[in-house]
Amino acid sequence: MILSNFLALSLMAAPTAPAPTKVKAVQLIISLSDNKPRCEKREVAGVPGLSVQVDVAVKGTFKAKVNGVEEVTLLKPGESKPLKLPDGDPAVSVLVEDETGNKICDFPTLEVGTADAAGDKPAAENKPAKPFDPEMAKLVAAARVWMASRGITKHAVTSDRHRRKFVIYHTPDGYPAYPIPTDIEETDTIVLAVVVPRTGTARLAAQTCPKLKLGRVRGSFAEATEDAGHLRHGGEKGIAPVDWGLLEIAEFRCSDELEYTLSTFVPARIDGTDRVLTGEREITIAIDPVYFFTVGVALAFDFGKPGQVSLLKRPMMDGSENYVNMPRDYSGLKPLITVGVHPCGANPKRWRVCDMFTPTLALDPTRLLRGFGVGMNFSFTPWFGVLVGFNVYKSTVLQPGNGIKDGDVWTSAGDLPTKDVFNKDSVGGFVGINLTSDIIQAIRGKAAQ
Repeated sequence: MILSNFLALSLMAAPTAPAPTKVKAVQLIISLSDNKPRCEKREVAGVPGLSVQVDVAVKGTFKAKVNGVEEVTLLKPGESKPLKLPDGDPAVSVLVEDETGNKICDFPTLEVGTADAAGDKPAAENKPAKPFDPEMAKLVAAARVWMASRGITKHAVTSDRHRRKFVIYHTPDGYPAYPIPTDIEETDTIVLAVVVPRTGTARLAAQTCPKLKLGRVRGSFAEATEDAGHLRHGGEKGIAPVDWGLLEIAEFRCSDELEYTLSTFVPARIDGTDRVLTGEREITIAIDPVYFFTVGVALAFDFGKPGQVSLLKRPMMDGSENYVNMPRDYSGLKPLITVGVHPCGANPKRWRVCDMFTPTLALDPTRLLRGFGVGMNFSFTPWFGVLVGFNVYKSTVLQPGNGIKDGDVWTSAGDLPTKDVFNKDSVGGFVGINLTSDIIQAIRGKAAQ
């Protein structure tokens, strides 16, 4: 009963997942993975239709075909183009092949339509979708060339001991330049950076950054800073030469997820006409929770021999008699409640070497007020570990000066004159198996079904 009461305690309970956002606009991204082209489907909010983008690092040409449309779209590295869709039916079949006929993207059924980024809001309340801008697509392709020349081929990650900083790069249209990492934790710092011409700018139109849980540091917003380096690029036909820069516009530390709307503004002279190219994207970054404490349950063998003086009965020819018993046996198999400390901050999805060594406090529910144990839980997985440590529990001893010995007959009325003390017999050791209480609850829940 005591153990079942403590099984409900857990600091590793999974957070409730947010409701999915309803999005139907689709972008197919072709990038390199292990030196081979791969296809990634990206659902976007606020941009209607279907488009294909080829990363600048990918070699060769590609052709995209939509079933029911005669037109074939050709793409080269660094290009991003919309695909023409058949009238009426939002479900289409899309095939993208390389120049040798190998299938790169193959979606027999792909639902494409107007994005409904607000989920349950009616379409009339949503911001109108922005049409495809070929000049912005050229600017994005030029930005990718500039990034590749600077050695930027993915989002940057730097580490300081057990804390990391992610720099999430965005292209001039506001999109993340690469797939967003899936292992960002709430103790990590997220920096939003945008590649824009030095004549352009970017800002956050809105952001939601839940404060860190368990009293940790709240999210912060840093002043915009600008990278000093730049590189000239000749630009595409029709666009004046661009002097690029890298603009870091915000820094966050959040729990659960970071939601933000990124707006970009790029003055450009196109075919002799001054224009302002704009982009706006709503982006969500999922953030893994990090835990500093874990409550668990262990079954351990206790090698300690604390004194336990008591009265026992033994049979006699004419009845029974009380005698003094002073056992020197091991405490034996014991259930323990454990509280582990993760100094590095533990993420069950990204178990590190530091998380495998967990300093642990062990409490025996049958002797809560008599002592405790401390040790190390060698947690080879987030839910299971081998617990080794030492403990100290009070011994029950006889009051000094009474001359009573083990086995003596006790004929007096009342109990033995004893007291509880810490002595040399109080110290012992233990070894056992430790499980976190949330996995025990999960096992019990499945067994009950």
